[in-house]
Amino acid sequence: MFEKFRNKIKISCKTALIITIILAVLIIIISHIDLSVTLTSKPDNAERPNQPMFIDPIADMKPGSGSWFITTNVTAGDQEFGLLTHHIALPFNNTTTTVAITDVTNSKYYADERKEGKIKETDEGFEVNSKNLLWTWSADKKSMSIKGQLESGEGSFDLVLIQKGPVLAYSGTGIWPLLDNASPTLEYAFPVMETTGTVTVNGQTYNVTGNSWYDRQVLSLMEKKLGSEPGNAHWTWLSISLSNGDVIAVWDVVGDRERCWANIMQPDGTLTIADVEPLSENAFEPWVSEKSGITWPSKYTLKIPGVETELLVEVTAPGQETVLDYNRMEGVIHVTGTYKGQEVTGVGYAEIIGDPQLNK
Repeated sequence: MFEKFRNKIKISCKTALIITIILAVLIIIISHIDLSVTLTSKPDNAERPNQPMFIDPIADMKPGSGSWFITTNVTAGDQEFGLLTHHIALPFNNTTTTVAITDVTNSKYYADERKEGKIKETDEGFEVNSKNLLWTWSADKKSMSIKGQLESGEGSFDLVLIQKGPVLAYSGTGIWPLLDNASPTLEYAFPVMETTGTVTVNGQTYNVTGNSWYDRQVLSLMEKKLGSEPGNAHWTWLSISLSNGDVIAVWDVVGDRERCWANIMQPDGTLTIADVEPLSENAFEPWVSEKSGITWPSKYTLKIPGVETELLVEVTAPGQETVLDYNRMEGVIHVTGTYKGQEVTGVGYAEIIGDPQLNK
């Protein structure tokens, strides 16, 4: 009987050893899993999406609430500019219209913020009208006309944008939780909009060409307030156009916890959703704003392990900050590094809303 008992113990030990080996192998496998999801879409998916979008990219352009946002990266020979066009319409006639010019070559920044502006539906699409902005959209022509003017007289721009390529629906569906798995948010982008026109700075006019990124977002009420006080929520958004034609949109949202992820789209509409190492752990070279007293980062290391990507993201010049309603840094970025194992460069914009609390 003792012999039988001893044999059972041997069998149990062998079983435990096998289970331990299996678990170890599983842990090794899981640790090497690509934490990304890939979806496919058609190049003309603004009209005929074949991925499970819960949005209508054309109908959702129309006036309502939320944010209509364009960042523009253009050049004229060796001269480089970044242009910002932003209209926010919230309940109770709470509207804000911002235009800004970044003279990247000379490290100069000019902005005009106003608590005014109206968006209305037109036969062709929509129109935003403010003292500093006239912006129209034609759905039939897939084009926008944007005329921005700084009240100071230091600068203006007059642009025509033509939508090219597919729509980027954030998270694939276009609807996702902004903060702590709550606050449902509708968001999509036209990340490739061929751009031509003129930029005038201090009396000198430049004929420019480049790309614009249009972003449409409808926010729901958030439980946490955006701001610079302890416990306030804040976020960082990056839009990146790479030299190989791919685009990346990164969200890093901090409420009770930090969530950071990337939407990566190829020219054919293939969309990859990938985990990103928290930007709070990879922000450096801070600068302190004289306007707000906030410490902003000037560089990030963007790490997306699931797609073998590590990029250096550099804000081109300090001071690209606006303070109306809440503090935010919205500035031109340059990008260099490795993407899917290949060397790339890129340009885009960074938006930081609220205090990133780098000095906390």
